[in-house]
Amino acid sequence: MAIFQCAGCMNNLPNKQDFEVSTQGLKMNRYRFILQNPKFSKWQIIMTRRKTRGQGVAELVGALVLLVPIVLAAIDLGILAIGAAINDSICRDAARAAASGPPSEFSLGDSRNLTPDKAPYQRALSVATKLYSTNFPAKIRNTLVAVETVRDIPPNSTGGAIDGDVAITTTIDIYPPFLVGAIMGGVSLSSSHKVPITYVMKSDG
Repeated sequence: MAIFQCAGCMNNLPNKQDFEVSTQGLKMNRYRFILQNPKFSKWQIIMTRRKTRGQGVAELVGALVLLVPIVLAAIDLGILAIGAAINDSICRDAARAAASGPPSEFSLGDSRNLTPDKAPYQRALSVATKLYSTNFPAKIRNTLVAVETVRDIPPNSTGGAIDGDVAITTTIDIYPPFLVGAIMGGVSLSSSHKVPITYVMKSDG
């Protein structure tokens, strides 16, 4: 009688043919086959569930390891792009301000480098420092490059527009908060704009 019961127990165990039928004939995965086959014990089902969940967690961690650095680098690049756009806008407005008033000297000159005590330089710098008032992780430098060219000055008796232009170059220091900042620290970007002088001299008459 004991031998008959033992033989019955052996017959109740899953064999290789059960798995072959499951994977080939019925096209069922191993986990679903275990749940639907009464030959497996409750302990075997629990262990299979744990193994499946562990594989899912490992795959999730692996995906995050690859995805997180990509996302952080994309944020840093976005901050650099925004900083470059801010600097370009400030440079353009500063050049317009420098060219809106009288030149540094009422004399002809080609590519004169302006010092901070000259009026066009001061006009450009005031606009640059005034426009930049945000909490963005970047800073416009207090020094800029100003170059003035005066090609023609009308006589005082008639007055008129001055023929010339002013070129302004501004620099911004950007500090990305994540990977780019950790590797490179700050990133400096420059922008240049040349604007015709719009100042009109009044006649003496």
